[in-house]
Amino acid sequence: MDFSGDYPECVRAVSEPARWLADQISKSRGRWVRNGYEQIAAAHQGLRVGSHGDDRCGRSAAKWEGIDITFTSEERVQVRIGQELATYNYSELGFEDSRSGKPNRAWALLMDLAESRGALNRKDSTEKNWPQVEKRIQEVRKILRERFGLNDNPLSYVRDVGYCARFKIRRGESFNS
Repeated sequence: MDFSGDYPECVRAVSEPARWLADQISKSRGRWVRNGYEQIAAAHQGLRVGSHGDDRCGRSAAKWEGIDITFTSEERVQVRIGQELATYNYSELGFEDSRSGKPNRAWALLMDLAESRGALNRKDSTEKNWPQVEKRIQEVRKILRERFGLNDNPLSYVRDVGYCARFKIRRGESFNS
């Protein structure tokens, strides 16, 4: 017997594999609940909720200004294009470090961009070496162009301001919960 008790709140894992499983469930429960609420909220707003179907996001995106990216956690974003809403993790969007399987540094820069609501300058960046920031910006541009099927520049450089996203990007309310 791997578990003892009756109600879910009282169940105790008694074997090592069961303790590991209980730990994994505990770690994932918040994410599952949050994703469920996001889908319910989207349904009540008349949005279509989905996930990735192929390598490109939002085939209906005609221009960057019609794309809204919201970070729901350090590993997931919600992408809205018109009435379509989908969630992706860093790997599904192409921001995975192939050596470690973890988010790459371009993903960290995209999170910095979300925290500053679409405008990134030297003081907002967690990267202290500005040439490295510029390199990451190039990586983000390349990935976003591929994923959204748009050829023009998603991140413009504006003198005395820094890099500015042509799409909406921010951290969602669920990011810090």
